[in-house]
Amino acid sequence: METATRRRALALVGSIAVSPKVAEAALVPTSVDWAILALGKEFEAAWARETALWTTCTGEESEDDESGVRRSYRATQALVERIRAMPARTLDGVRVKARTILWCRGSDTEEICDGAFGYTTDAVVAASIVRDLLAI
Repeated sequence: METATRRRALALVGSIAVSPKVAEAALVPTSVDWAILALGKEFEAAWARETALWTTCTGEESEDDESGVRRSYRATQALVERIRAMPARTLDGVRVKARTILWCRGSDTEEICDGAFGYTTDAVVAASIVRDLLAI
């Protein structure tokens, strides 16, 4: 008879059929930020669709045009609002929020400083924080 080892036990467990309920339970998110991370994935996909539409925009869309760019923008904006309202508890969750800042300010940390007040200390520090968070 073979000696029982952890390796053999794990191999045996791996060969046992798993019921659908157990398999479904294994898919339950484990991160405390699972909801914001899921929204982050939706946000990234929406932003990519929006960017693709902007690159093909002719500039002839009217203010009330419901097609293409404006609808895509509103969909991305709705995701940003949902993400903004959620507390982030992990660094990955904070990164999702940092990405939404880039969406708001034009996808470049330098553009965070553009706006009504320009390169004020708070805007420069905010840009630095976003850049650092995304680099970690």
